[in-house]
Amino acid sequence: MQSKFKFMRKLFITVIFTLFAISLFAQNSNTDVNKNVNFGVDVFYDFWQNMPDSIGANGLSLGSSVYAMYEKQIWTEDGRYRLALGAGITTHKLSTNSYIDTLYKAPITFRPIGEDVDYKRSTLVVTYVDFMGELRYKSPSKFRLAVGMKVGFKLSNAIKYEGEHLTVSDGHITGNGIQENIKNKEISFIEKMRVGPTLKIGYGFFNLNVYYSFTKLFSEENGPELYPISVGITLNPF
Repeated sequence: MQSKFKFMRKLFITVIFTLFAISLFAQNSNTDVNKNVNFGVDVFYDFWQNMPDSIGANGLSLGSSVYAMYEKQIWTEDGRYRLALGAGITTHKLSTNSYIDTLYKAPITFRPIGEDVDYKRSTLVVTYVDFMGELRYKSPSKFRLAVGMKVGFKLSNAIKYEGEHLTVSDGHITGNGIQENIKNKEISFIEKMRVGPTLKIGYGFFNLNVYYSFTKLFSEENGPELYPISVGITLNPF
């Protein structure tokens, strides 16, 4: 029953996102509407805050986002100021030298992987359906600035591990030499919703972007108080 509920929740969110996107693009005959619809692609690095002292980064925690937004001119007639609303899908990653051995019970615990264990990656991946709004400024010289907010609803999450099979004994993680590639889905106690401000600044199609999550990754008292500050680049013709 619980699995069915999770499936229906994901399906509902996906359908809402699809209908929202269709409502933006369906008016193909309206040239003005088409000009005001734009796409964006973000690639960013997640700087995870409040990391437990016992674990560290292992590789790059690179995330990405794709989205569509509809913008409307406001305040002045020269098009410098615009209000934009849209939706997209964002994936955050946390790559560490640890593994979560308590996937489905509280508290979620990251345990360091032994230094003698041969492994390529141990990554927590969380994907959200996002709805966002931005106040945009574009100068005649093509300088661009946008401040906004983003609300996301968790679509999926998983631990991806590639390396020796892990064994937990007395709180320590060791390997047995047998290589494996596993993906554990639906880690417990990850917050279902997240929210935070966004900032973009740049020139032309190239922009720097920053996102600061007001929401912790795990629900209160059920895991480390982790939250990301994401910094990266945006390709967006707004």
